[in-house]
Amino acid sequence: MTYLGDTLTLQGISPQAIVFAGRPERVTGDASTAKFIEFWTSGKSDLEKDPPNATLSAVVEGKPQLPVVELSNPQLNGTSPTYKVKVPGDRPPPATSGAASPFIDWWAWHPGPSPGPWGVVGVAHTAGCCRPAWAW
Repeated sequence: MTYLGDTLTLQGISPQAIVFAGRPERVTGDASTAKFIEFWTSGKSDLEKDPPNATLSAVVEGKPQLPVVELSNPQLNGTSPTYKVKVPGDRPPPATSGAASPFIDWWAWHPGPSPGPWGVVGVAHTAGCCRPAWAW
């Protein structure tokens, strides 16, 4: 992970993102990172109007770092996603880290019995709507 100015780049992440929601829906599934970013930038979601929050779990010099950021304008360069970042608090991400795991809270597609923008998501329960999250 690198963070420079207002740009966050994730390197070496899994090509699949996991999506899930807690109770009561308990929705689970996955999508390729490319499909996730394609959906975000296609105008079919509310992610640009209401950018999601994310936490970045990283270890720097042996100490855990868990900054919270707001993500926007995703780009995929090869296999490395890049985001514009707004820091709502006073703890910006570290400039660099070794392994880092992003956790993105909220994505705008509400699952149900029909396929989502990246295909059928495994659904444990589909009643109502939920606020799923993404993690790599």
